[in-house]
Order: sequence, then C-alpha cells, then structure tokens
Amino acid sequence: MNQFKLQKPDWHERLQGKKAVVGLDGFIDTLTRPIRAGASGSRPEYFATLDEFGHYIAQRSGMSASVELDPFDERIGGNAPNMASGLLALNVNTRLAGTLGVPALHPLFQTAFEASCVLSLANPGQSISYEFSDGKLMCAINRDVNALDWASLIKRIGLAALEAFYQDCTLAAFVNWSEMQHAGELWEGVIEHIFDTTGYPEWMFFDLSDCSRKSADELRLVTQLMRRCASRSKTVLSLNENEKNAICAALTISGNATGQDLLSALDGYAVVYHYLSQTHAFDKNSSYTFQNHVVQKPRISTGGGDNFNAGLCAALLAGYPLSQAAMVGSFCGSYYVEFGRSASFEALECGIRDLI
Repeated sequence: MNQFKLQKPDWHERLQGKKAVVGLDGFIDTLTRPIRAGASGSRPEYFATLDEFGHYIAQRSGMSASVELDPFDERIGGNAPNMASGLLALNVNTRLAGTLGVPALHPLFQTAFEASCVLSLANPGQSISYEFSDGKLMCAINRDVNALDWASLIKRIGLAALEAFYQDCTLAAFVNWSEMQHAGELWEGVIEHIFDTTGYPEWMFFDLSDCSRKSADELRLVTQLMRRCASRSKTVLSLNENEKNAICAALTISGNATGQDLLSALDGYAVVYHYLSQTHAFDKNSSYTFQNHVVQKPRISTGGGDNFNAGLCAALLAGYPLSQAAMVGSFCGSYYVEFGRSASFEALECGIRDLI
C-alpha cells in the first residue's frame, strides 16, 4: 500500500481512451427523516436508528400508526445513476442507460447528465428513503421500472441505438438486478444481442442490490449469467453483507466460506464485500481486508454503496491492483455518506494520502 500514489496527470493518462457504460435502472429519490416527536419545521426529534424505528412500528401491531416524514432533499436515484455520477466525478468517460424519463428526461436527470451521455429506456421509479444513523429504509414505487422488458426496450429505442451506446466500452456495469422485475432478461439481452455479436468489454461489473425478495433459483440463474461473461471479460461482483449471505446460501456455499470460494463458484476475476466497518476484496490468488472510515453522523446513506462501486471501478479502469481499487471504493463510499456528494479526484487524492 505504501507505493499507492495518486497524481492527477497520471490518473488522466491511465483513463485515456477508457469508457464505462452503466445501467439499467433509474429513480427519483425523496430523502426523509422519520420524526419521533415534534413536527417538521420546529426542530423535531428524529428516530435515530433503524432498530429504534422498527421497535416503534412493531409495538403498534394491531393498532393504527402515523409517522411524519421530514423531507430534506430530492435527487437522482437508482444504482446506475448514482454510480454513473460517481464515475463522472472521478473524470471517467461515462455513459448511463436507464429509466430516466420518456419522452423527455426527468428534469433532475437533465441537470445531472449531458444529453449525449444518456439513453433513456422508460420513466423512472420513485423512492422514499428513510434515513437513519445506521442505515436506510427505501420504499420504492417500481411500476414503470418493472414494466421494462427486453421487447419494450427494443421497441422504444431499437437494437442499433443500444448497440451504438455500448460500442467500444471498456467496462459495462450492470446494477440493481433485485429491483427490476426483468433485469435478468435485460442483462441477457445486452450480452446475447450486443456483446456476443460485437465483442465483450475488458471489464464487466455486477451489483445485485438487496436480494432478500429473490428466490434461490433466481439467484442461481443470475450467477450462471455472470459465469458466462467470466469466460470473455474480467468480471467483478460487489456485495454488501446481506447480499453476500443470500448468494452464498443460493449456491449452497457455507456461511463460513471465504471470498475465494464464492469467486471460484462464479469463475470471476474478483469479489468485493463492502460492509459498514470493513472492506474485503478477493481475487484468485489473494485476499485483502482493511477498515473503512465509519461516518458517525451520516449526511446521507442512500447512494453510499453506488459511490463505493464507482471508486472501485474507476481505479480498476485506471489499472490499479484490486487491493488499491477496493481502497478507492471504500474512500468514495465514506466520502459520499459524510458529505452528501460524490468524491472528486482532488478529494480522493487527499483522502488516500491520509489512509495509507
């Protein structure tokens, strides 16, 4: 780690000619804090933790309950837009395909991205995020997102437009499989009708998102798709603790298994676990673990994992080894949670200097 130095000219040179395409979801997030006592506008007392909020709800079983939400921000959401925004902040040439608004982009997406760098497939979902000091509860309305399947995607934009959008990408990121009803079909469509025809990118990145609603059979199917890509690209799977447990259970891998055991089952290049306090990264020959910077008073938690993924992928595209790329991801995730915005390269350069 002592050899890890980031300098802007070198970073730009390493990323020259590299392009990332991220997809395929999109949401508008309303960020709120549930009020425990008082009312919005009058210095209310908020529920501090998910556990506290859950206990309050559980106590009202068999009765009615009402909780006021104090909204504090509305912003672009969804794993793909958040990750794409994080990559752009790190000077990565990035394109975003997702549910961003039709026939016109939602105004928030118009502000966040240049029109030439986005491809909208449907209208965005809506999400209300309950923010707590120890995490978040996201309640989503996925109607338009769930209606998007391969047939409707092709009918709306055409295969040629989608193929042109992915042309010459160095990294293709597929995220939020769990919150899109037809995500597996959409991912397979891109792989079969574009990559099998025009060639695979050097890197393919996957983040399944919260898998708790998915069956073991569905999880096994998506791992088969990742294995298929692993023979043609360097595949990376990013998981939080809940996602790691779900996918290991579906593949009947022991809960005590190492990251290499899961990596072997997927035949991939790398598996990364991003937990609250630690990051663990595994390739076929080595494993790396280090402590994250845990933010005691988060400004926002929605999007932290997506910015972790952005930092990880940016560093891999720049040619850094997995151990250092995972450290970049860890910093970018923590930075977003602490400051409510994606880390610029300048913030990353200073932050990494403090970590090593």
